[in-house]
Amino acid sequence: MKNQYVEEVAVILRSNNPLPRVDLHKSLKQFGFISEDDFYYLRRKGKVASWETDCLMTINVFSANSDTYETEDDIEEGICSNWDSLHISYLMASLPREFINTFVSEIEKIKLRFALQLVFEDITMEVSELTLKLSKIADDLEKFGGVGSKELKILISYEYG
Repeated sequence: MKNQYVEEVAVILRSNNPLPRVDLHKSLKQFGFISEDDFYYLRRKGKVASWETDCLMTINVFSANSDTYETEDDIEEGICSNWDSLHISYLMASLPREFINTFVSEIEKIKLRFALQLVFEDITMEVSELTLKLSKIADDLEKFGGVGSKELKILISYEYG
């Protein structure tokens, strides 16, 4: 059974109208995100075990269902367009459970800043529902050692190995 270990979850934040990329860039930088190539990421806080990731989340920027390729240099030079959705990845299996709340909190900040809709598993929902869904996934992964565990990471490496 593929994906039984839920290595990664994806959340989409969507706008009904195109928004300026420069505003997104400034806000994400204020929130502590790092810009690399055409995407953003946020490092997690605290000690990181060797089998865990130090990245809390990554964000890819889309416009009209296409990934936009605009670097930080492009944006600073004014060579940027609009965006209408953010595709956000969270490496659930590689982060301890307590980071679910941190992830959801970061999602909420971005959602509120730009008045976006939150979509998870093709369902539009509120932030509180996302927390419940991710907690349920984490509960289901307990039988494999739990999210952020070395055991789960080993099982995933065997699946792809």
